[in-house]
Amino acid sequence: MDDQPSLISALWRFKYLIVGAALLAAVGAYFLSSRSAPAYQAEGLVLLTDPRAGTTSASELSLFWNPTRYLRNQAEVMQSPIVLTRAAEILGPPYTAEDLADDVDVRAENDVDALTVTATGGDSQEPVDMVNAVVQAYGEVVAEEVQRNAVDTASGLEA
Repeated sequence: MDDQPSLISALWRFKYLIVGAALLAAVGAYFLSSRSAPAYQAEGLVLLTDPRAGTTSASELSLFWNPTRYLRNQAEVMQSPIVLTRAAEILGPPYTAEDLADDVDVRAENDVDALTVTATGGDSQEPVDMVNAVVQAYGEVVAEEVQRNAVDTASGLEA
């Protein structure tokens, strides 16, 4: 007969140690989860218009148009220090651009001309306010850039 212990007999011999380890793991997991603060998340979708629309040279622009690159560039603009600083000003203290850079993520959607803005915060309203402020600041910064380009173009035509 085989004198080596079987797996079942070895497990049975250490049953109290196995049950104790499982119980300790369960109590530890419960303790850690009860001490952690809940995290709330909000998400916003920003639909972008095609910058080629309304231009007289749309056919020329389409030769160099890459919608994926445009969306990635706009996502970078939305996460830029200028936009995040403006968003922090909209939110007011204690928010800073650095805090928003840590708590807000922007990603370009591949199937639509849109950016998804996601924010994480400590209560249910904080991430909503952060998403709204970043989207508002992005709109203001882009509008100012369009205005500045229009003025520069008009100045160039007058000269």
